[in-house]
Amino acid sequence: AVERAQTVAHMREFGGKVRRRLTSPTSLIFSASIGFLTAELVSARSRAVRAAQRSGKSKAQQKAAGKSVFASMVKPILPLLRVGALGFLAKKNKDLVETVEGSGAAGASDMSYTVH
Repeated sequence: AVERAQTVAHMREFGGKVRRRLTSPTSLIFSASIGFLTAELVSARSRAVRAAQRSGKSKAQQKAAGKSVFASMVKPILPLLRVGALGFLAKKNKDLVETVEGSGAAGASDMSYTVH
């Protein structure tokens, strides 16, 4: 029962850290930027398709126009997204390792639980 209580406490602490990180100003700015970029991609792609429709191009050419606009806009963004994702995962992994190391014998004195 003591081990289960400690596990639950650690999971709550980890969940709190994740929630704080997800609502941090940096995370909110990053998610807003991704939302803005997505909206730009969608509108640029639909503009290209509409332009192809107005010029009387076939359905295949219209589809190709939308894909080429999408690809040209996404290519410069992908490396940034990869770096951001890797940075987030590295930070998350570091926090997880610190949490696990802190739950060992050295951290047991400050995390004592009473079972009734």
